[in-house]
Amino acid sequence: MKLIPKPLLLFYHKLVGLLAAFMYCFPGRKLKVIGVTGTNGKTTTLNLIAKILEEHNKKVGMISTAIMKVGEKSWLNEAKMTSLDPFSLNRFLRKLKRKRIPYALLEVSSHALEQSRFLGVPFDVGIFTNLTPEHLDYHKDLEDYRKAKGKLFRNVQHSKQKPNTPKALVINSNDESFEYFNHYQADQKYIYEIIDDVKEEVVKYKRGKKPKVKEQTIKFPETEGEDLLVAKEIKLEPNKTTFELETKEFSGAIKTHLSGVFNVQNTLAAIATGLSQNIPLTTIQRALMKIKGVPGRLETIKNKKGITVIVDYAHTPDALRSVYATIKPLIKNRLIVVLGACGDRDKTKRPKLGSLAALYADFVIIADEDPYSEDPAAIRAEVINGVVKSGKEEAKNFWEIADRKKAIEFALGKARKDDVVMITGKGCEQLMVKGKKKIPWDDREVARKILNK
Repeated sequence: MKLIPKPLLLFYHKLVGLLAAFMYCFPGRKLKVIGVTGTNGKTTTLNLIAKILEEHNKKVGMISTAIMKVGEKSWLNEAKMTSLDPFSLNRFLRKLKRKRIPYALLEVSSHALEQSRFLGVPFDVGIFTNLTPEHLDYHKDLEDYRKAKGKLFRNVQHSKQKPNTPKALVINSNDESFEYFNHYQADQKYIYEIIDDVKEEVVKYKRGKKPKVKEQTIKFPETEGEDLLVAKEIKLEPNKTTFELETKEFSGAIKTHLSGVFNVQNTLAAIATGLSQNIPLTTIQRALMKIKGVPGRLETIKNKKGITVIVDYAHTPDALRSVYATIKPLIKNRLIVVLGACGDRDKTKRPKLGSLAALYADFVIIADEDPYSEDPAAIRAEVINGVVKSGKEEAKNFWEIADRKKAIEFALGKARKDDVVMITGKGCEQLMVKGKKKIPWDDREVARKILNK
């Protein structure tokens, strides 16, 4: 594929995308399609949206990195892909159509957008969470990466209006790429942001045009003013977050079982999407309270050892920094981390991952993650470079253990009462890829088996 000129390759992808949609009779045209794009937060945001819609008695189908869902049936995503190939995607959408499931919730990756996998699938709601350097092995630079993400909003903007289906864009204005995504137009535009230059963390939630709301608890003012919803008095606790959500005519508490400021952003994006679909805020509040967590996202592994074991998918510097900062309140004694880096992906982030681990953790264990076609030792060396530069010493406070199972076993064996052990990079993924081999794997199950010995 690398020998094929890019324009020809993109044309090929368009043909495949269009053929897949044609073969399955363009099922996306008969569904309400909601897409989430961004570097981090897609899976959590999508799962929150699913719960909100279900609380409103709407059936959903979902493709996320962690979970696949068709109505009441859900299962872990074993494809190791954020966005499926066009034929699998359209086959999935046709299944939803046949089962009369109205909503299709999709994680939308930059690769999939660039490769026209969603060609023929008209989106009704597009959500942008954030953008940090990632996949620069595929995209030539950050601007190219951003433009690929923007294709989701262009899809929403130009797709044909479906009967009784509100169109909306939801944007995180805290992100440096906000202005780029904000120039896209839609029937409704929702913008949310966190203002952190005040004594108490305040989250402002904005929207552009006044939405057409029916049976809505909250009344929107007639003006085109931006500040319509404000979340303030944020209280972050282990496995719990609360904040006050206010407007000129409404105030009320929002409670979730998710931790971290980044999950406040994810929650606001989900609330925005719910409101765009004319769901009462009281329904949204109930739904958010029922969500206990998302598999492989700050997931705590129960044990009787007196230690806290957490598995998370964080595999970018921004995500890793966020999860480390979030678990700080949990750390009564020491933080022990297990991490690695993915092969055949952006190499520039590897020393950054190692540096962050070294800065936050007392003990760091570097292990294999998904080497793909690269030399695992070379990947580990790049991560270790960041660990060493941040002051850690081998065999004293950091170790290189290639075998991921042995690395996790070593970390858990080293843990004492009140320590926190954090395993990052894979979350609830069901496979590890080494060369051409796909090995069954689950960080959570490995940790559970070791803890139960």
